[in-house]
Amino acid sequence: MTVTVDERGYTITQDQVAADGEKSHAVILMKPDGKEYPVDAASPTTVASTRINPRTYERVTRVSGIVAMTSRTVVSEDGMTRTTTTTGTDAQGRPVHEVIVYDRK
Repeated sequence: MTVTVDERGYTITQDQVAADGEKSHAVILMKPDGKEYPVDAASPTTVASTRINPRTYERVTRVSGIVAMTSRTVVSEDGMTRTTTTTGTDAQGRPVHEVIVYDRK
């Protein structure tokens, strides 16, 4: 995953491989204004992000207009750790709850 910042907001590029070997690629523009933006992905997906405070933002992902995931990301005060907690349902309708911690080196 890479994150770049420009005048539009944050662009996240993700390349993932699922447990079954299926690969996916997505490019997500996150502009923390609460509006939905299309995601460059295989399914009709949008993302809306909102800044909660200077170190916290929330992201709502919709697939075909239905909320699929909600994520809250918090950056530590020293800027060295980012924690994202995501809840929702996967493509098969199963519940998802994951916590991902990124440490800056």
